[in-house]
Amino acid sequence: DTGGNGSFVTGADLPKRVFVRWQSSVEPQTYQGWIEIPEEARQLMGHSIARRCAEDPEDPASWHPSMTLGLAPGGIVQVWVWDECLHR
Repeated sequence: DTGGNGSFVTGADLPKRVFVRWQSSVEPQTYQGWIEIPEEARQLMGHSIARRCAEDPEDPASWHPSMTLGLAPGGIVQVWVWDECLHR
């Protein structure tokens, strides 16, 4: 979907790697592959569920770690993880 979709997983440990398969919307091609999640990114996601954002201390701590995958033509994958303040 060119507009973007989200998939939520509840009750799982933080991933060490993720398998992704997608059909390019501009090429007649399907791509697939494993994305290794480095320990630094896993730690950032883990800290996000335990701390409040200093910018908004009245808000509750983030209730979920977040990772976003960007999939582009040519088989390009970009991964972002978000901290407790929703910073990359």
